[in-house]
Amino acid sequence: MARILREMYEVKEFRVAFRLETLEVLRVPNSCRLTSETRKAVTAGTYDFLPCPPLIFSRTVTKYDRFMA
Repeated sequence: MARILREMYEVKEFRVAFRLETLEVLRVPNSCRLTSETRKAVTAGTYDFLPCPPLIFSRTVTKYDRFMA
């Protein structure tokens, strides 16, 4: 994915945000894992082409959301 983002960034500058959608009971562990993996990638220089590291935010999926899919 980072390779594709880099190619896209060469065409037009942008910022990256990862949105985690998960059930409430899984929100904290999944958010921690996504944050940790993203930090590792930033430290490794994966996103050096970006003006700032990717933003991470989450949204809790409700029962209503799951029935709408």
